[in-house]
Amino acid sequence: MLQCSNRVRVALVAAVCALAGCPEQQVVDDVAVFPDLGADLAAEGDLAPADDLATRPMVAVTGTVVDLATARVQGATVSTLEAPAISALTDAKGGFKLAVPKGAMVTFTVTAPGYVKTLEQPVTFLKATQNFFLPVVLQAQFDAIQKAGGAAPGTAVVGIDVGASMACAAEGSLLGTKPATGKVLYVSRGDGGMNWMPDPDLTAAVDGPFVHAYVAGASGTITPTASPLKCNPQPYPTTVGGFYTIAGPITLVPGAYHDTQIFYP
Repeated sequence: MLQCSNRVRVALVAAVCALAGCPEQQVVDDVAVFPDLGADLAAEGDLAPADDLATRPMVAVTGTVVDLATARVQGATVSTLEAPAISALTDAKGGFKLAVPKGAMVTFTVTAPGYVKTLEQPVTFLKATQNFFLPVVLQAQFDAIQKAGGAAPGTAVVGIDVGASMACAAEGSLLGTKPATGKVLYVSRGDGGMNWMPDPDLTAAVDGPFVHAYVAGASGTITPTASPLKCNPQPYPTTVGGFYTIAGPITLVPGAYHDTQIFYP
């Protein structure tokens, strides 16, 4: 997910789109209901009966997969960790469309040739959402970040992006995780919007980067943290524009890139 302060994350909600290849839907309370899709997922065991996910209405999510150079990634597979049958391939412009259970926490995963596996912070969709951006990292960039942090093999990288505001800027913020893990590497403003690799001379966040910091060599279950200069970050779970809610604790997957968000008021 990309921050509203640097990129448009969420556009105005339009009517729920008809998803290509999905069963015919009904519209109930501004969300789409895909009864056949829910039944199929339950039959495959991808939705837990204990949470009654198979009977939940499904909300439409459309978005784009981009890399650190903000190039759109074609042929990426977008799915959810909790229900792998919820899956889509990105088109020539990096776009994807899928439906997820309303009110259920899902973790988007993105895989693409040449890129390391990316996992998003767990999110609960409350209504149809557009312009949901998912970043991915080239394997070579991932390896370079790990090398810069002196990371042990098989550990994860956590990318921390700050949603700053007029009253509370990212500049000067100290970023990290709780509990502390790995090494925090801050990112400079980049070379004209490309690469966004760590700068060893930085000791705090600066305004402008696509990603504000990486935590190389990370492991375990963590929550992203920030110490802004002028305010306190919003606590998790954080609701974004009434569209979705982002959870805090994240269980890291060895060898994967985790995209995380911290919001300032």
